[in-house]
Amino acid sequence: MNRIRFLKKLPGIILALTVVLGCLPTLSCSGKKGWALVNSRQQVVDASLTPSFANFSSPERGIMLFQSSVYLTNNGGKDWTTITLKTPPCLSGAEIIGESTYVIGCSCSAVKISRDGGASWTPLEVKNTTLLSFDKDAKGWMATPFALFYYDGTASSTLNVPTGAGKIGTIAFITGTEGYILNEKGTLFFTPDNGATWEKKDTLAAKHTELLFANKTVALRFTDRTHGLVAAFDKTKNMFSILETADGGASWKSVGAVKAPIGLPVFSRDNAYLTVTPYSSADKLLVFRNASLAGK
Repeated sequence: MNRIRFLKKLPGIILALTVVLGCLPTLSCSGKKGWALVNSRQQVVDASLTPSFANFSSPERGIMLFQSSVYLTNNGGKDWTTITLKTPPCLSGAEIIGESTYVIGCSCSAVKISRDGGASWTPLEVKNTTLLSFDKDAKGWMATPFALFYYDGTASSTLNVPTGAGKIGTIAFITGTEGYILNEKGTLFFTPDNGATWEKKDTLAAKHTELLFANKTVALRFTDRTHGLVAAFDKTKNMFSILETADGGASWKSVGAVKAPIGLPVFSRDNAYLTVTPYSSADKLLVFRNASLAGK
């Protein structure tokens, strides 16, 4: 009797084993890890243009900067809408907020925001700033290597930085008054109150001496107070390593790497995509998709 029952269950057992074994290469069918290249461009607009910065919120939708011009695409870079601004030729740093809202930085001029798809741009009070991190309501942080600013949707203000933090590597504004700073030494700081107080969270460099946390070579993004990603260049492997935290930066684990040369990395606001603008490469820009968030 038991043998008959076993034989009846055998097809289901075989199917279950097939599913499990098929999932092993990617850890699990419901929890894939890793990063896949979904867009790369060896030429953008024309052969002579090398962007200073690019950011994609999907394989199709992106923003790119070069000198005094902003370039927008909705088909992965096959075509670009060119917007040339009356500003010094040093645009760098860009956030995609919503369907028609963008923020761009500049190393020698004011940060600018557009709420009409790039048709017009309003300068903010903050200048010489290329580190940007904004929430869905177009409120957020802007930073220079040694200063931090907050934009509340109407006006900008200067925030206190952590005592002894030194040079800022990158920033991650969450929402409200919460955010993180990662300095060039690999130390992470958190503020719940827009810089009134700071809490030291972790020293990543002490555990990851192979990684670079220098300004313009590291990316940081938190989707809420506890969940975040860091992309830092691994100087031993010549690629970007991705680290993840689920406890507000108290601990980190590796969630893969991307084969991209050193350059400017940036995560999309939902951490589903990582864009790298190489400093020197045949590829002018590279876009990678976070497999763990695919389909969400």
